[in-house]
Amino acid sequence: MALGTDPRISVCIPTYNSARFLGAALESVLLQTERDFEVVVSDDASTDDTDEVVRSYEDRRIRYVRSRVNGGVAANRNRCLVLARAAYVAWLDADDVYREDMLERQAAVLDRYPNVGVVHASCTIIDEAGEPLPAWPRAFEHDTIECGEAALRELTVSNYIRAPTVMLRRRVYDRTGGYNETLRSSEDWELWMRAAVAADFAYTAEDLASYRYHGQSLTASAEASGDSIRMDAHAVKSFFRRHRADLQHAAALERRAVAALAFKAVARAGRLFAAGRRLSSAHALLGAIRIEPALLRAPETWTTLGSIASGSEYRHYVHSKALLRRLHRQFSGTRFATRNEKLAVVAPEWSEAMERAAAAITRVVPHGALVVSVDKNDPTLLERSGRRGWHFPDLRLHGGGYPPDDAAAATYLDDLRAQGAEYLVFPKTALWWLEHYEKFRGELDAVHSCAWNDGTCVIYKLAPLPLER
Repeated sequence: MALGTDPRISVCIPTYNSARFLGAALESVLLQTERDFEVVVSDDASTDDTDEVVRSYEDRRIRYVRSRVNGGVAANRNRCLVLARAAYVAWLDADDVYREDMLERQAAVLDRYPNVGVVHASCTIIDEAGEPLPAWPRAFEHDTIECGEAALRELTVSNYIRAPTVMLRRRVYDRTGGYNETLRSSEDWELWMRAAVAADFAYTAEDLASYRYHGQSLTASAEASGDSIRMDAHAVKSFFRRHRADLQHAAALERRAVAALAFKAVARAGRLFAAGRRLSSAHALLGAIRIEPALLRAPETWTTLGSIASGSEYRHYVHSKALLRRLHRQFSGTRFATRNEKLAVVAPEWSEAMERAAAAITRVVPHGALVVSVDKNDPTLLERSGRRGWHFPDLRLHGGGYPPDDAAAATYLDDLRAQGAEYLVFPKTALWWLEHYEKFRGELDAVHSCAWNDGTCVIYKLAPLPLER
């Protein structure tokens, strides 16, 4: 970048109390193959040593500003925009990192396609220590140019854009305005929707950045509290209030958007119920009704509420699935609907696997014995076999998601053995566990006995825990 000229790209890093990650983010920018950029670090009144981390990098391309008062994430993003000088603006949260060619690749797309205002990409997901986590779904399998109208149809249903991979033309902000400062989260999603009214989108199918998902992140805390759905609803309502008159088929778009929001709220209610948090589950379902009042007229809503009140796991599974199916039909045809079809529709092969496994349990497992079932919290297997037990992993003990490694899988199982679990069942749909967790499978074979294996279902009889445990 020559003196007296604006840089080609402004990399905006809004940050708040993320000093422990900020160094890695800055280094990932400074090591870019593209060299014509500036870095704008906007510190939202951090109380850690953020300023020391930034000042340790003696690079004239880094510009650091610190606010005296914490204004929130949207205000901090807008502060970055005010300071950014380039025609291309890229975003990097302080806990994320770029691949070394991120800026070069995305700027080349904007150079090549003048109608594209926003380019984004796939990314890897990492934990607090930088270790890989399970991948999130890709928006597309190949590099794709998406017209603004098509992008908007998808974006009003769900945000599929990964923030650390985004680069925009400055003129998109000039046309649409900055970030909505009434939003505590989802502020980027609301802006992407507005951008789709003004420009086309492009997608790079390679992983060009790493998104760090950890317990202290804004995303994780908003999801845990339920604030993410409330802010999602606020973002959608704000967008349509502002642009309803500008859109063709606005009413249909808004109905689908509201149905998708309610779907997310009902799905969250189901996860909370599976985790044993019945009161929180009921509150989440009432939140879905607030988002979509028409659910008051749906019989599935009342049967689902009744099953939460009674604590019946199988009834809740059946009725909440029916409610999700009702909502799912309203945004069918979208990529979000395809990704979430399994939540709403029971596939025939899944039902067959549960029935086969249930039949095997009735042959092998004595009445009264306690069973651990690898079934994604579907109570059908236990219901059909007439046995009591737990799902694996058990959300009441271990939160969400699969065990991160073999050792965690073994620990999860030992926790259930300590509560009296006697048998472990893998229906056909879960046999991949025995390949993915190889060491765990080795421990199962060494310590426990295989009581059934007909190629469609595997049942282990669990050894009692040693007395010293």
